[in-house]
Amino acid sequence: MQICRSKATKPLTTEEESFLANIGEAFETAANEEGVERGKALQSIMDKMGDVPEGQTMSAVVRGLAQTIDDMEKKAQRGLTSSQRFNLMAKLEEKRDVIQRARRSGEAWDIEFHAKRAVSGIMTSANTLTGATAFNNPNLYDDMDVVFIQYPKNFILDAINSRQVSKVPANWKWKEQIAGGTGVPTVVLEAGTKPLVDYKFEWKYASRNKYAARIEVTEEEEMDFEQLQLSIINMFERDVLTVYQDAVYAAILTYATTYVSSALDGKLVAPSIYSVIGALKLAVQAANYDPDIVIMNPGDAAEAIYLQTVDGMQQFIPADLQFAGLRPFLSNKVTIGTVIVGTSATIQEQHGAFIIRKGVADGQFITNESTIVGEIFSALKLPIASKASWAVGSVATLKGLLKVVQA
Repeated sequence: MQICRSKATKPLTTEEESFLANIGEAFETAANEEGVERGKALQSIMDKMGDVPEGQTMSAVVRGLAQTIDDMEKKAQRGLTSSQRFNLMAKLEEKRDVIQRARRSGEAWDIEFHAKRAVSGIMTSANTLTGATAFNNPNLYDDMDVVFIQYPKNFILDAINSRQVSKVPANWKWKEQIAGGTGVPTVVLEAGTKPLVDYKFEWKYASRNKYAARIEVTEEEEMDFEQLQLSIINMFERDVLTVYQDAVYAAILTYATTYVSSALDGKLVAPSIYSVIGALKLAVQAANYDPDIVIMNPGDAAEAIYLQTVDGMQQFIPADLQFAGLRPFLSNKVTIGTVIVGTSATIQEQHGAFIIRKGVADGQFITNESTIVGEIFSALKLPIASKASWAVGSVATLKGLLKVVQA
């Protein structure tokens, strides 16, 4: 570089210095070779440099080379769809370690990639895309997003004491105190006899449940609609989990104690859903539990927030008091007009990870078909001794019980 700078008739540009630096490194590498190999290396350098036309600067030559490379890249990319580029990137990602090792050691490496230009015949089948027709127009934007049918959100796993385990036990066994014990602590005089206190317990069990389903696909569908296939599997997983969580909710609804009475009965002039939540909370507190959540339909929740006076005036309720201080879980899975108040710590649930398996059944092998099975295991612990920690009631019924009886 010092020699080049000294011989130059004008200051070198950044591009020229970079080019000359790379040539210098190449000459240094060639100088370390011996005999025939050195000659090959020097000839390779000269071939790459080529002849610089008279009157052009070295920077102009570099810009020309850069433009040539850009043109080659554009030609190489022409005709590739977004899905093909995605698949190519996935293949390169798979070969990352091999490529990096090859760059360090100079070893050869290869990659196999197929880019389909023609539209697959399966596009004409309504089994995969309803109403789809073959469309071979190059002026087409290939949108990779899939539009799903909207389903209600699930909340049970956040509403109760739930955790994921590696293996869900076939039977969940625990000891639970039952009625029938004798004796109570009392005041005892000096040298007096202490009363005998006897507690009784009983073994309780919860059986493991499995929630599962299957879908069947063809090999061609997996090949031609890779991204759609992944989306279908995600939908499949969501649907299995939805059924599982719905079953947990149904079990809790059956487990909760139906509201009978509370200290608010017959005390309110104009009971509302807000009053119903407070009465259910009070019923749980009367059993010496500390409720922390309320489960209800979004429609009932809106009515609980937008309270009005008997004259139709809006009543403002601070956010921390809107649901009687309880943490709300809203879902359309809850029947409108039904409110559940509970203590999350008294219920426990164990579940495994969602399992996906793929295989062939019956005569699927000779028809290039396969079955994908999805399943999840769950065990739910609902102690009988803690039933009073959950209360459920009808909004209409509770409003009638809370309303002041006119004389």
